[in-house]
Amino acid sequence: MSTHDTESPPVAAKAGNPFKLVIILAGGAFVCSLAAMVVAILIMLRPVDHKIEESTDAIKEAIDASGVSSNKMMASLRDACIDWQAVLKKSSENPDAVYKIEKMPDGYLTLKPVDPAAAEAKPVQ
Repeated sequence: MSTHDTESPPVAAKAGNPFKLVIILAGGAFVCSLAAMVVAILIMLRPVDHKIEESTDAIKEAIDASGVSSNKMMASLRDACIDWQAVLKKSSENPDAVYKIEKMPDGYLTLKPVDPAAAEAKPVQ
């Protein structure tokens, strides 16, 4: 057995794209500039965002206030309806009676029975 030194020829370096490093650096620079642009836009829009939040809050408060006032109005209308139903029930019990419409201190109108003799004694204005 003979020992021969078998030397293999040196392996040549891969002939890749010589601009690979330049492309990677250019891509990194592009990404960094894009990120900087997005940050700049967000910084510029920050005051506008604050104004939008203020106007949105104002609109929400106005809607809440109108909702509360409309709920109060609906509740007062329901109360007035119940009151008028009671008044009509009272008047249907005595249909021959004479009634006078009076304004209550709370602003509601109600029917008060009037004595027919007193109604005839007062002149109509």
